Amino acid sequence: MREDRFASEIAATVRELPVGPDLNPNPNLRSILANRAFCGSLHVSKEETEGRRAFKLGCGQ
Repeated sequence: MREDRFASEIAATVRELPVGPDLNPNPNLRSILANRAFCGSLHVSKEETEGRRAFKLGCGQ
């Protein structure tokens, strides 16, 4: 149980860190995760972004 609490506290801390736009692609340049700042800078939703190839995101930016 102690490990679960520790993991939860780490996750909560990471969520609160101030970060800039971040996109995490796989080796084929297909996006795995896009954070809120990334989606906001391209004016897209996570659903429009995650799983798509990097060069197809936004308006091809």
